[in-house]
Amino acid sequence: MGFQHQAVARDVSPGISPEIQYAATTYQRACALEKEQLALMARHNLLADWTDEVRHSVLEARQCIRDAQTARATFRRVVRGYVTQLRGTREPLSAVLRRVRAVVQQLEFTGAIAADDGWLEADVVEWTIEDYENPA
Repeated sequence: MGFQHQAVARDVSPGISPEIQYAATTYQRACALEKEQLALMARHNLLADWTDEVRHSVLEARQCIRDAQTARATFRRVVRGYVTQLRGTREPLSAVLRRVRAVVQQLEFTGAIAADDGWLEADVVEWTIEDYENPA
């Protein structure tokens, strides 16, 4: 379930901030590693004896979860800053959403993030609405 992609690239300035690029890339990679590690952990019967292999798998999954949470918080903070900046210029929510979606699509176009059927975009749009409607 992703968003319909529209031609909104005109709203993107030629240079997306390196901070946004890095945060988005880091978040997406951390989520992918978390998913992989959880899949590995799920192959084990956690109700049986905990071998060294099982313990290692669980500890690795725990670290990947923490890394993904940290990456998410960082990316969320960057998005919040961008939304706050746009909100400060009195841009309506619809315009802010178009710009944020355009940034995500540009990140995908440039290869900073991989296509994921709109899941990352959905997160960013949700954060944008929350941050726009509930300024800090």
